[in-house]
Amino acid sequence: MGLVIGIVGGIGSGKSAVSSAFADRGAFVLDADQAGHEALNDPEVCQILIQKWGENAFSSDSEGILRPDRSKIAKIVFEPSENGKKALKFLNETIHPVIRKRLREDLQRLKSENYPLIILDAPLLFEASCDSLCDRILFVDTDEEERFRRVQKRGWSREEFKNREKSQLSLEKKRKKADCIIDNNQTYERMVLQIEDLIGSLNKGN
Repeated sequence: MGLVIGIVGGIGSGKSAVSSAFADRGAFVLDADQAGHEALNDPEVCQILIQKWGENAFSSDSEGILRPDRSKIAKIVFEPSENGKKALKFLNETIHPVIRKRLREDLQRLKSENYPLIILDAPLLFEASCDSLCDRILFVDTDEEERFRRVQKRGWSREEFKNREKSQLSLEKKRKKADCIIDNNQTYERMVLQIEDLIGSLNKGN
């Protein structure tokens, strides 16, 4: 049966790079963000969202079909106000059960295919209650300024970075809930060495 490790950390901490390093060493990486994309396009979810927000959260695709627009939804739920908080709560309550169901099904399939190590890359692992699907939780520890430097490349402002981080479980709580920590403040090579040490300890049954 495959061991499932959930990856958590702050925004811009390098969770995807850590997941890729695990993949290079034989692990299967399950991307929860992809499950989130699929959940948003679930017909029942779309119906709920359009009833709540109308077409404000949708855009027409090339065939003229209305599809959820992640950028429009982000503007609604990350608005720095009480309305934004309520909108984010509504969105999470709508899509998180769908995401959990998809991830649970994917993990069952992967375990049946005898993958020894499965990485669950889920930015909202705790918020979506997906930590219950994991055998271990790995926290990627990266300084705030380094994380902000990375998200600046996505076009984010300091305010947007702060607002999005406030919408998630605090870093302190994520760190406390984790079983192990990887320091991602140094070089990529140093991060890889830590991953290899962790895989080695897992293989020994520690």
